[in-house]
Amino acid sequence: MAADNTPQAPPAETGHSARAKPVATGLGLLLPSLWIIGLTLALVAVGLGAGYGALTTEAGSRWLLHKLPYIQVDGFRGALLGERWQAQRLVYSWAKGQSTLTLEEVDAQGLRWAWRGLSPELASAPKAWGALHAKSLTVSKATLRNAPASGQAPKLPDSLALPLQIEIDAVTLGEFQIDALAPVQQLAAQGLVLDSRSGQRWRVQGIQGQWWGLVMDGSASLAHQAPHSASAQASLRPLQDGDSPRWAAVVRAEGPFEQLDVTATLRGLPQTGPGVANAAPSLDLSAQVLPLKTWPLGLLNLKTEALDLNALQAQAPRTSLNGTAEIASRGLNAPVTARVQLANAAPGRWDQGRLPVAQVSIDLAGRVDQRNQVTAPRLELLLADAPGSAGAAGRVTGRADWRGHILTLDTQLLDVQPQRLDQRAAGMRLSGPVAVSISGLASPDPAAKPAPTPWQAKLKLDLEGLLLNLAKGNSPPVKLQLEATASAARVDVSQASAKTGAATATSAAACNVRPALNGRWPARVHCRGLTPPTGCLASQGRRGGRARIACRVNGNLMCACRPTVFACCKPRP
Repeated sequence: MAADNTPQAPPAETGHSARAKPVATGLGLLLPSLWIIGLTLALVAVGLGAGYGALTTEAGSRWLLHKLPYIQVDGFRGALLGERWQAQRLVYSWAKGQSTLTLEEVDAQGLRWAWRGLSPELASAPKAWGALHAKSLTVSKATLRNAPASGQAPKLPDSLALPLQIEIDAVTLGEFQIDALAPVQQLAAQGLVLDSRSGQRWRVQGIQGQWWGLVMDGSASLAHQAPHSASAQASLRPLQDGDSPRWAAVVRAEGPFEQLDVTATLRGLPQTGPGVANAAPSLDLSAQVLPLKTWPLGLLNLKTEALDLNALQAQAPRTSLNGTAEIASRGLNAPVTARVQLANAAPGRWDQGRLPVAQVSIDLAGRVDQRNQVTAPRLELLLADAPGSAGAAGRVTGRADWRGHILTLDTQLLDVQPQRLDQRAAGMRLSGPVAVSISGLASPDPAAKPAPTPWQAKLKLDLEGLLLNLAKGNSPPVKLQLEATASAARVDVSQASAKTGAATATSAAACNVRPALNGRWPARVHCRGLTPPTGCLASQGRRGGRARIACRVNGNLMCACRPTVFACCKPRP
């Protein structure tokens, strides 16, 4: 890393490549430790009121834990004011039981207590009546379940100073799960200090963890007096790349906690390929984050150059994205607007592992007081199968509406050529409406409950165009109609028809999609109800020719079909 902490392109894979900094998250990673510390503080405060001796024995500690409200402890061993205590399970609830923090296999070791009047180290902290130093705190799993949002923004008190000085040398958390978000794995911190003396800050060093295939490394600090100035920095890199990452990023947050200025910078190794030789991917982001507001995002500006999605996520297609994204929010009752403009310098077909989109333009709109709804009044995609051919494979325009757990898209295809998007598709040029509705999605409101039902998609299309790649000079018209529903386990085609000239094919099918026994794709697809084309001889090769539809499902769940039925079906004599 450079001296100014701006990430440089990672070094090439050589024997002396410097190790890239792992990824960090920021203030959010303090949550589990702060909750654990808060619980410890509550236990000690109540315990001292009940009598010091009750906390120095296992029997007295168990009796006290059983009497405390909001806390449930199972399998407790040791003494709260001893050198070590353990618990199989600890549950803390608040907000009338709607919010809970569950800790499993808790182990606090090397506890050392100091009290005012008996320890000179508390002389400089006039409001502190005690101090706790611990060598380690280990939790195998923490699960945080939040109550539904009340609609009221929280507010920090002027002072967060605690009457107990706390220092923990090492905090280890095997897994941290927040609601339905992907869990953070192997979360750890080296040096957690809650220093409530005047002029001092709460701080945590050496934060590390793994999340979404990323390795995290960072630090954070927070002033316990208003305006609670905060500072956090984090670095991140792909977990799978080991010590020679394809890219590295740095995220920083500075300012009062109620209004943070956030910047992020990503740099990567140069790409090679058609139209992108020696192009080094980069991404720069600046945003104003309002953590305590109902709508936490004020402004956002993002710029990217030669960004490869495959470098960020192994299952994503290879890209070279250049463009900008801007988000502006002006108040609770004012609309939130966003504009995304992206150009892909390396478009290509799906079967090549690329993205067959050359340009993307999207306008988004929403409201802070209606966070469960986001609309895209305008979207446009120019399709292409090679650099420099934007729109050559067709164009898609339309609008989208995301309300609660349902996303609907109403789009119009213009001269779309499926075979240029994926070589395994039929050679056609198609235009017409395509409507898609997907239910069971996460809501755009981050505070909303999970979807009550699994995802399900509905598709309806009515396309007209021409057949291509037939005999020279012969491009007969074709009309396609389809109505279908799909889920993770089943596909139902209620109506499917294709017509070209005097030949017509109709079909209805129900397919059960089941993964292989090892839980990995490719899937086993069992279909019933497929009917031969009306008026055609299917798979016989006599007089009317033959009809063949060869489909398979690959690891990306993409059906690769070659409906040669359109080319070889002929009416019966």
